[in-house]
Amino acid sequence: MRCEVNMGTGRRGSFFGLLFFAVFWCSITGVFVGFIVHSFWRAADAQLRYARATATVLSSEVTSSSDSDGTTYGFGIRYRYTVGGQTFESDRFAFGSGKSSGGHARASALVRQHPVGSKLEVYYDPAKPQEAVVECKVDPTMFFLLLFMQPFVLVALGLISGLVVYPFNRRRLRLFSERSADVPWKIPGWGTLERGFAGFTLWPKPTLSGMLMALALGYGLTSFASIFVVGFLFGGFSGGSPKAIIGAFIACVLGGILGVVLYRNRQRSRAQFVIDPSSGLIKLTSPLRQVEIAFGEVAGWSLKKILNPRNVKQEGQSAYVPMLSVHTTKGEDVPVHVFGADDDAPAVAQKVAETLATWTNKPLFEEPPPSSGDLLKLMSLSGVLAASRELQSAAARFKDLC
Repeated sequence: MRCEVNMGTGRRGSFFGLLFFAVFWCSITGVFVGFIVHSFWRAADAQLRYARATATVLSSEVTSSSDSDGTTYGFGIRYRYTVGGQTFESDRFAFGSGKSSGGHARASALVRQHPVGSKLEVYYDPAKPQEAVVECKVDPTMFFLLLFMQPFVLVALGLISGLVVYPFNRRRLRLFSERSADVPWKIPGWGTLERGFAGFTLWPKPTLSGMLMALALGYGLTSFASIFVVGFLFGGFSGGSPKAIIGAFIACVLGGILGVVLYRNRQRSRAQFVIDPSSGLIKLTSPLRQVEIAFGEVAGWSLKKILNPRNVKQEGQSAYVPMLSVHTTKGEDVPVHVFGADDDAPAVAQKVAETLATWTNKPLFEEPPPSSGDLLKLMSLSGVLAASRELQSAAARFKDLC
């Protein structure tokens, strides 16, 4: 029995498309991350090495700039100081300081705090005395920018991870298609069929990759929400409260942990599939269903396409997914597992169905794929509404089989 995994030009095109997008996204994200890291590094270096000097304020004002996105405000200052008999001028207030839409109040307060002609203490680099700064630390807006960049960094890490694991996934699918179905049998997208006291058991269990994805998703969604909470409620767009930003990072970690907990609970609620020769039963057990089918009632196995009950469809994926069922002598189809929507799912489903049919010495009944007419119906308003109702029903009936 052989199940070919498609490695054609379309798949290679998708890979290179992902590679191009990953390079683009990571390059833009890397520029901002590099700016943030550089600001924190400069601040840490200044606190260790910089010396103090007294300076005179030459100018102090609220600066602004306008574009299609609105007006942003910042604090502009210029001061003169003397080191070793030489006079220098600088306009740096803090490392990483910039403008923000909510920065007018903070800039106005700094103008009042440092009027023209007043004296202030500055810090300069002993090796390069022409480089000085008023506050020997990063600008408060950098902490909010660090929070703001979290979702973008997670997407970049996800893209890099996808590129790294891609060849391993291709190899795993190729080996699945080439090797015989020996127990323990790892089935992509479903689990591992193992031999136990109750015969052959397949129980989808949490995986390390799944937990990492759940952690990243929970962390990312929480960080995205925290941007608006800190930005609007705690003045994050103009610097914000350091305590609020620290609290947001703690919330992100808790969100990631919650994501892992929900994933583990979700996996534990999926159906356990058992083929028990000793009792002559096929069992399917989950919080949603308790099914037992005697071998004598099994007429065969059924493989057909249904609308994806996961309600998640990526670009280029089919709206239909394979579903494996036990076909009984009463003419009923008892659903066993709903496969994914990726390109390899039909081939994986085909091999699983053929293998189970061979093991149980029962035929495999395959229903014809959706016709072009069925696909055209999905494009009409009535078809979309009908598909939506069908998906809602399928999502409830098959959520333990996905």
